[in-house]
Amino acid sequence: MKHFIVPLVMAALLGVLLVGCASTGGLGVHTEGVSGPIAWHVTDLRSESSPVTRSATSGDSRGIYALTLVLKETQGVPLTFTYRKDTIYASHITVFRPVDQAINFKLRAHEERYIPLTFPWSCSTGNCFQLENVAPRWTINFTGTDDKGNPVQVVINMNLPPAPPVAQTDSPKPYAVTFTTGLTQDRKPVNDLTEISMNEKSIYIFVQWHLPPTEHNLTSKIFDGSGRLLREGHSKFTPNQTLWDTWTSYNINKQTDQPGQWKFEIYLDGQKMTEQYLTVLPQ
Repeated sequence: MKHFIVPLVMAALLGVLLVGCASTGGLGVHTEGVSGPIAWHVTDLRSESSPVTRSATSGDSRGIYALTLVLKETQGVPLTFTYRKDTIYASHITVFRPVDQAINFKLRAHEERYIPLTFPWSCSTGNCFQLENVAPRWTINFTGTDDKGNPVQVVINMNLPPAPPVAQTDSPKPYAVTFTTGLTQDRKPVNDLTEISMNEKSIYIFVQWHLPPTEHNLTSKIFDGSGRLLREGHSKFTPNQTLWDTWTSYNINKQTDQPGQWKFEIYLDGQKMTEQYLTVLPQ
């Protein structure tokens, strides 16, 4: 079992780099709505900031804005989104690498999915004095088809409020779990799977956490469709910020591993934190 621990430095599945600082603007807050077959809302807003002492020539402030976007299919028809384009704007913030990429994101009939979204920001222009006011306007455009082959487009327009600070806690918890076939150069999932084929080379389980900055022991267990324990892995890490990413990979053995409902158990500091299932299809 391979374990790699990386800091949360880029937007989940996005690859967004932002600089500057933001204010709420005059458009008002918009955190829920309906677009085509999808009802959506925003929850679990959080932020962190760490101001740096300024001098006459240098100094900046930086932080992370995070939320969970909840999507629900409302018409009883499975959907497959194959492209996603994101646009983020806030006063004095520049998006250097806007999202515009192919995806493979499936929603079953009436399924509800939770998508973690995060981005880092920094302010170095001399006018970032109210860090709590960082609040973007975020538009996500999904395109794809339903299971009948009809084209589907969903546009989500979020006018987000300033996020409350991340609460300091001694009780770690997984924020989001994603199954994927690989990671980007920024160590983010390349897709978000609800099922996978035995023909794939590897499975990755990617976990985002809220954690206190102390050393933690991570254990993961993977069971195949027959209930057989395939691998148990252990690692230690110490996060340097409250929001933290971990990921684990497993190379599928087509000769011995059994398809079906695979179970993934994640333990932190000896406590079972989450149990997730993934459908693994035969070859």
